Amino acid sequence: MYFAVPSNAQTVTKESLADTVPLSAQERVDTLVKYVRKRFYGNDFGKTIEVGQEALRLAKKIEDRNAVFRLSSLMGNAFLQLDDTIQAKRIFFSTVQEAERLNDTTRSLTTARIDLGNLYAFQEKEELALLKYKEALPLAEKLNDSTHLFILHYSIAQISLDMEDFQGSEHHVNKTNIYAQSVGADAYHAVARLNTGRLNYLKEQYEVADTLVRESIELAKKSNYTEALIEAYDVAAQIQIALQNYEPAVSFLREADTLKGEKYKKDKIRSVEIVTAKFKLDQLQNDLTAQELQNEIAQQDATRETTILWIKIAAGILAVFSIFLFISYLKRKRLLKNLIKKNQQYLEAKEESEAQVEAKNKLFSNITHELRTPMYGIIGISDLLMDDKKLLHQKENLNSLKFSAEYLLSFINNVLQFTKGNKGGSALKRVKFDLRHMIEKVVESSKFLNTSQPNEYRIYLDKSIPGHLMGDDIKVSQVLMNLLSNAAKFTQNGLIEVSVVRKVVKSGQLCLHFNIKDNGVGMKTLKPFSLPLGH
Repeated sequence: MYFAVPSNAQTVTKESLADTVPLSAQERVDTLVKYVRKRFYGNDFGKTIEVGQEALRLAKKIEDRNAVFRLSSLMGNAFLQLDDTIQAKRIFFSTVQEAERLNDTTRSLTTARIDLGNLYAFQEKEELALLKYKEALPLAEKLNDSTHLFILHYSIAQISLDMEDFQGSEHHVNKTNIYAQSVGADAYHAVARLNTGRLNYLKEQYEVADTLVRESIELAKKSNYTEALIEAYDVAAQIQIALQNYEPAVSFLREADTLKGEKYKKDKIRSVEIVTAKFKLDQLQNDLTAQELQNEIAQQDATRETTILWIKIAAGILAVFSIFLFISYLKRKRLLKNLIKKNQQYLEAKEESEAQVEAKNKLFSNITHELRTPMYGIIGISDLLMDDKKLLHQKENLNSLKFSAEYLLSFINNVLQFTKGNKGGSALKRVKFDLRHMIEKVVESSKFLNTSQPNEYRIYLDKSIPGHLMGDDIKVSQVLMNLLSNAAKFTQNGLIEVSVVRKVVKSGQLCLHFNIKDNGVGMKTLKPFSLPLGH
């Protein structure tokens, strides 16, 4: 996108050019440059080219290189606005070659290369546009021109994001935000935020992207920057779809479609102005040719015929363009209708999925509630049996039975808690427990998994580990029980070792390194794991 900053120079009218006060050649060139610039920003591209040619001849005559480059840029961009890319390319190439021949490293060469990059971007030749923008960067950095640096980094970032090259665009997006602070205009901040949001969207950082694009929308509204606002609404809709927020997505698309409809009306008026400008420019050229070749009567006839022809051509072009815009509008309307229908289907599917999840959670909740009752009974009966003096020789087995029942009850409680909505799992407890005693109980419970070909168990604890620790003994037991169960299943008449080594202490936490090793055929060595515990 080409950013032109309007001049604050005094308005120059056509009548003032013919002022009776005699002007020097330099003063006349300066006056013409101001007039041409005013015509360009007034969208009078035909007059820009007509007066620009006269001013350019005079500027070359007095060797005012600065005026030559400024006029060439205005005329080239006027041709570009009139869709005459051939003339625009000829002027821009000529300007760049002249600046390079004169070894001109000032704003003139920088502007010429930006103009050439804009031409390639207008023709959707992204690689050539990037090349010209990057060639202009060192010159703009040498001049420390914040406006040109913003335009260059923004243009490179915009093309890179369009190509979904977020890695190549990230540096230029950051630079755009930096130079936007120097320029200060809300429109510049709006597009800088928008590109930053697009970058985060491509990186799948949707929450950050949503915040930035919403900021861009507010800045674009504040500065009445319609093109940026339309693009911001489209990007915001894409972000909401990625977040599965379909109702806001539809709202953003509606806002974008409304603005596009308004812009369609403005573009229709602008297209009439462009066709009229082309008509006037070509009519002028035909008039000059006819004046040299024919007498006054023949010239009038030719001019009349040419006028009628161009009016017909202009009317035909305008009709075709209007039909094209109308068809595009119908397509957008149909697309929006389909999107609303799809969103309704997505919402219905989402509600059905939530209902299924709720039914599953209810089933799990009922099952776990039913399982807890017999588990409480097993624990209670094991307590009664442990108090029976006749069963003192079975005390070790009863302890293992009680520990296993308590472990299974804890697991059932965790499942119940999960079904109540805690998707992150149950919270960790902090209780005081004896690590060696806990490991011995887990080992004793694991021995019952393989009684036909029993295994030998060995426990190694680092002597520097305190006798009592603070932590969630149930969670540690669950992990150890799973690992020892796997080891016991695949080992017969073998050796299973449990070793715990003290690692480091950080801010009141003790890090223990657990290692379970067996010589079974199924699982030779299990990976060690570490748990932070307090002491």
